[in-house]
Amino acid sequence: MTRSIGILVRITKDQQPTYIIVDEEYGKFSAIAVRSDISRGSLLSYSVTQQRNKTCIHGIDVLDLPTINNEYDLIFFHQVLELVYYFLPLGKQASDIFCLLLYLYASFEQLHSDGLKKLFLSKLFAHLGFYPEGQEVNFSFFSMIRMESIEVVISRKVDLSLERKLDRWLDYCISLHPCTKYFKAISHFMSRKP
Repeated sequence: MTRSIGILVRITKDQQPTYIIVDEEYGKFSAIAVRSDISRGSLLSYSVTQQRNKTCIHGIDVLDLPTINNEYDLIFFHQVLELVYYFLPLGKQASDIFCLLLYLYASFEQLHSDGLKKLFLSKLFAHLGFYPEGQEVNFSFFSMIRMESIEVVISRKVDLSLERKLDRWLDYCISLHPCTKYFKAISHFMSRKP
């Protein structure tokens, strides 16, 4: 049985714990698990099986958690998980989203300013298929966000003008979701405007 690697973005607790996972191969999927001592954001290794009409994961190992040094960064990390949970449809192949999430494990400290965090979120929304309305961000800049690696994107200097444009774009993207009122982490981060 082959092992898969995924990131736990949410746990729902109905009759039994159900994990919502973003996996490079399977995309975003829902699975039943017998282990309930794993926190959201964990990088997991597991085996996937089908039992009747349910997906189950077995042999779960926690491989890593991102190194987060303060409460503000922890809130940002949970915001990213929340956005992935709400915006990425179940069953959607998501290797680009999975790679962005893996970046947080390896290089979270590179996102040391609000502007860089907003660039990261803009890249996330670009991969989810959201584009800036009007002239908020010019096409060449948006194309750079969408096509370049995250390392190139966050090497960009974020001045106050760009950060305000990113704020408007992110606010627009977030407002499109019908469940915005249920978002918990997003309001804290987005309320910190330059």
